[in-house]
Amino acid sequence: MFKKLARDVITSKREDFDSILKRGLQKQREEVALALQRFPYFDDWGEEIIKETCSVSNVRSYLPNKLVLDGTKGASQNFTYFILDGSCCVIHRLRVTSNLVAGQCKFKMSPDQSDSASPNSQSIYMQTCIFRAGVCFGLGENLENKWVVAQNAVKCLRIPLHVLMANNKGNVWCRIRQFLDLRFPSSDEVFKQFVAQRTWTEFRKKNFELCIKRRSTRSGISYTDVPYCYRVNSSLPALHHPTAKRLKSKRKSTSSDETRLSGADLKLLKDQNEIYEDFLDSMVHLRLRSVLK
Repeated sequence: MFKKLARDVITSKREDFDSILKRGLQKQREEVALALQRFPYFDDWGEEIIKETCSVSNVRSYLPNKLVLDGTKGASQNFTYFILDGSCCVIHRLRVTSNLVAGQCKFKMSPDQSDSASPNSQSIYMQTCIFRAGVCFGLGENLENKWVVAQNAVKCLRIPLHVLMANNKGNVWCRIRQFLDLRFPSSDEVFKQFVAQRTWTEFRKKNFELCIKRRSTRSGISYTDVPYCYRVNSSLPALHHPTAKRLKSKRKSTSSDETRLSGADLKLLKDQNEIYEDFLDSMVHLRLRSVLK
């Protein structure tokens, strides 16, 4: 909106300057006023305070994956953000060091999270929170080493922080700030979650490869491998039935240990075997989860 307003001012005549500027500012104030009505915090604000807030605030849109608020040390945080549409995620950065111990990569959190010059130091990024429509942030909470990034198309109402603190009825903004600080996980908690997820990912990959290798080297299935109940059912048809005659002729021509199934019987047996193996895999997964707990 500011770019369009500046273009109109540059291309207009001098006598039209005031009208163009007033029209642009009036549109901005109306947009902010409508946004304020969506939040109950401003219901008790007087008309003069609302007018002042509308004149210094704005509504800004962000594309997906764009940075909304920078938590880097030294970055200015002069505005408070009220999400109107869309959602944002909080990305927490950790400084960790890695060492190879007994063939495995072990991680340790750096004591100084702002220092990137230590040896073997690297940064990892973890998503810790999600802000949706109706949430506000940027009230002075601890956002060090955190970034707020748009997950999708996001529209935010931005109000200067000093305006809110000057109208802190019931200490509401300080209570919201305290609530946000309690909700953000600490660096130690984020690091423990990172180690747990990495351990689980490595274990799952290793066992998946073992299962694939075991299945690829599986030997053929003979008639004696079929559960007895299925063999009984296969012998129920009359002797003159083509399937019964075929199975009978195979039993006579070869020994029972070497007889092979074919067609629909072999497909049924393979399906049953795969179901059984999937069941075993799920039992191993549940057992692992109980051990990790």
